[in-house]
Amino acid sequence: MARCPNCYNTITQDTPSCPSCAYLLLQTEKTPMSHLSASASGHARPSGRLHTSDQALPSVAEADVPPVKERSRSVSPGTANGNGNGNGNGRRTNGTRPGPGAGTARAGQGPGAVSDEKSWTRKLILIPLLLIALGALVYILAPAARLISWQVDPKVSVSTLTNFRNMQSKVSGKTVDQCVNEWVDESRQAGTLVRFVGWSIKPMDFSKSKVTFEFSYEDKDGVKLADWLADVDNSRFVPKNDLAGQVYGKAE
Repeated sequence: MARCPNCYNTITQDTPSCPSCAYLLLQTEKTPMSHLSASASGHARPSGRLHTSDQALPSVAEADVPPVKERSRSVSPGTANGNGNGNGNGRRTNGTRPGPGAGTARAGQGPGAVSDEKSWTRKLILIPLLLIALGALVYILAPAARLISWQVDPKVSVSTLTNFRNMQSKVSGKTVDQCVNEWVDESRQAGTLVRFVGWSIKPMDFSKSKVTFEFSYEDKDGVKLADWLADVDNSRFVPKNDLAGQVYGKAE
């Protein structure tokens, strides 16, 4: 006979449990794995909870430790709305916002630089156009300017040339016209005459008293030209080359 270790009542030896308190008397045989699990569970494992003792911890002031200021986290309007950033594109930002001139600074130029570049571009386009327009204006107005410029009256020039042709030349007994025509006759007889031009008058711009008288012809050796500077007011005729000086006047 035996007694129940729980209620101390008398029980039989092979009874698996106490009939009075239902205490389990027979224990199962432990396997090697159960021994391992029991030994592993027997070790103390630190829990994730903080166990505090009954003794009070010293305060921050008593421990002479400076209080730690909690770092405030700024929440942008976009984060508060669930967009990730202020512009709602879902991207994270570093907390800094670009200033008013960030867009132009990123482009490398401000509004003043853009306006200066545009003004230089206009100048580069306008300068060639102005030069072309000025050249066209000069080309159009050149004949008109020649017509209105101060010149000797054509009738006066013709009458002065007539008088000059009849004047005495350096050759005795011959006029100026006779001397120059002898050159043409000699070239024609020699068969070297190519072209006969004769007398011509060239007015001088901005001169009301002076013109140029020319006599010319062309032979096989080239153009032969004799010219004089004529002063119609004073009836003075000055040769401008050696061929003219052989006929009349003295070079100055």
